[in-house]
Amino acid sequence: MAQQTLPLIPENSALYLGILNSLRSWNFFDKPDGVEAYANTGGFGIDGGISSLAGAALASPEKLFFGITGDLAFFYDMNIFGNRHFASNIRLLLLNNGRGTEFRNYSHPAARFGEKADAFMAAGRAKKLTRKALGESGVRMVKGLIKKK
Repeated sequence: MAQQTLPLIPENSALYLGILNSLRSWNFFDKPDGVEAYANTGGFGIDGGISSLAGAALASPEKLFFGITGDLAFFYDMNIFGNRHFASNIRLLLLNNGRGTEFRNYSHPAARFGEKADAFMAAGRAKKLTRKALGESGVRMVKGLIKKK
């Protein structure tokens, strides 16, 4: 997805990457010249990335801001969509696989729980909750599909 999408981001825009898998995956590919890239890693927590994106977009209304985030990072920060000053220069790509992929990595302590971890850490109800959160904010949700080769 990153390889196909990165070249489409216009010059003089900003790209905000979510923590962990989003940041890691998109970092494998070169961004276009003239695109600034940011990631809100904090203490390697997943909260605050969309809020940072929204704040930057409000501060620079003449620029387009693209956010790439996973489903769990989205849920940790979806309260920003309740802000009445949410900017119209934001484009958000939500990578929704219905689970916290990071928790499956062998080096993560939660990996020992295997599939049982889903009940505690995954975003299995992601589609329903996402539609509700975005619908109430006035933000449109566009469903997309990228076919694997």
